Amino acid sequence: MKLMTVTRDQAIKQLFAAMQNHEETLIAFENDRLCIITNPMGGSNFNREFVAQNNLEIVPLGVTGGTIVLNKGDVGFGYLSKDENNTWLAETSDKIVHFFKSKGLNARRDKNDILVDDKKVSGNGTFLRNGLHLSAIFFAFENSLELIKSICFKQMKKVPTSLSEYGITQADLIGEVIK
Repeated sequence: MKLMTVTRDQAIKQLFAAMQNHEETLIAFENDRLCIITNPMGGSNFNREFVAQNNLEIVPLGVTGGTIVLNKGDVGFGYLSKDENNTWLAETSDKIVHFFKSKGLNARRDKNDILVDDKKVSGNGTFLRNGLHLSAIFFAFENSLELIKSICFKQMKKVPTSLSEYGITQADLIGEVIK
């Protein structure tokens, strides 16, 4: 498996190229601008009018779950596997929770999310296509609660926050995931 640390646009292109070549790939990226990640197959319920008026980019990635708002500076990982039963997402989530706890944070997993002090710092999603399993996990480093509320219709069950509030850096996180 190869690791690439790239821009978000490069990450998406590399993941789709890896899918076509049936290559197992791990990609890390730092988001370079605000975007909305949606599931074009349904499940993404967001304020399209607000998004259009503010010229926000929509990325139809196709992972399960609802709408994901990525701010500039947020970090994402995409893992493409040939194993339909791959456990990378669960194992990575557990590893990150352990890392946060080692830093003295009150961290835990809650279904597809990672929480610190009961606030959401990470979400993830997966999809299976043509015998390949894509797992994507995103971590918030910048947070604008009002912006998220303006974009997402779904009532938030978990209030989002940013890892930068806890002294975690993008480099810390990337280093931990690729260990």
